Amino acid sequence: MIDENMIPNIPEGVKVYPHVIKDNDLKREHKIEQISYIILAEINGKISIRELLNKLCDTYKWNRDEVKDEILSFLYELNQNHLLNFKTPIHLQLRFIYLRLFLFLNTLPMYQQRISIQTTPVQMFGKIFSAILKKYVVLFVVLTLFIQIIVSLFDPVGVIAGINIFLFLSLSFTLHEFSHAYFYVKLSETASYPILSSSFSRLSIIYPSINIKKDAIVAFSGPLIPSIVGMFIFGGYLVVWNFVTGVNFALGVALSSIFIIHGIFLLPFFKDGKSLSKYYLVNKFRRDVA
Repeated sequence: MIDENMIPNIPEGVKVYPHVIKDNDLKREHKIEQISYIILAEINGKISIRELLNKLCDTYKWNRDEVKDEILSFLYELNQNHLLNFKTPIHLQLRFIYLRLFLFLNTLPMYQQRISIQTTPVQMFGKIFSAILKKYVVLFVVLTLFIQIIVSLFDPVGVIAGINIFLFLSLSFTLHEFSHAYFYVKLSETASYPILSSSFSRLSIIYPSINIKKDAIVAFSGPLIPSIVGMFIFGGYLVVWNFVTGVNFALGVALSSIFIIHGIFLLPFFKDGKSLSKYYLVNKFRRDVA
């Protein structure tokens, strides 16, 4: 859903030239017409779409009513290809949330926000962690309170436990997406680099396909690494609980489960699980043909 009050901007990693848009992260090139370059040349991350339309129509004597829909469609298409971001005023964000959550208008088109993570592994983890917090802070607070209530049924917990639960939720999802990105960089034989894409309801790593086997490994790494970390956390907590009195075992189970539960994303109706299912079906088909 694009509103004229949104402010378009060219994201980091994207360069616009007279006849082509170059995606320096994903190593893709998108050919454009001269008219498209004229529109993009006016985008500076400061003016709104309304101001952009007015400026273009005044400069080139275009009929605003005739070109408005075409320009909006062009900007939306660029956004869906992760070549254009939109800064959205808070009142529009609240309106969009209201339309989707309370009026159940889930058919409304969603716009993407591209975040470049082409940097060192440590900085990459930090960028993903920051994006995760911005995206899911409200959800994590609600989940933290819910988990605290469940744990307190077995053994009362306080504020420190709540902070730990919130932190573990944030770290588990960060580790999930970081694992995708890290393994892609290690397995890719090209100079392409993954990006982080954020929409209304999800945040995910976007990357070009390598081959079906390596794609499956990248998909598998996201749920697998947090699950392994969760098992180690549980094992460590179990050892401490056996030798130290007063340790809240229910809290340990909850904290480790926050990581272990990422294994659910391996199920075929999740994106990661679909990639693994595709790899399995293709291999099965090849064996049957052979």
